[in-house]
Amino acid sequence: MLTSDQMSNLEATEREVNDREFLIKTAIDIQAALQLLISKGIISKEELDQQRNIVSTKIPKYRDALTYINQTKQEIAYYKADPQAMLRTMFNAKLKK
Repeated sequence: MLTSDQMSNLEATEREVNDREFLIKTAIDIQAALQLLISKGIISKEELDQQRNIVSTKIPKYRDALTYINQTKQEIAYYKADPQAMLRTMFNAKLKK
């Protein structure tokens, strides 16, 4: 069921839903492929974990994306814990414009 915010901008809501659909379908495909590889003994869970670590820490595209995500989560947690800090940051950003 759509919220009033979603109804007020159907184009953005449709893009968001399409993005989520793409992500979940990709995740399902990847999970299915990995389960097949493991069940057929082509790779082990340990090898998968090792390769996941290499990809997420050594390949800049993925490492940088994960760094951004982690930093953003920390910033969100900080601003949730201290809403006044968020207001100060927003106010200072407005003044700099």
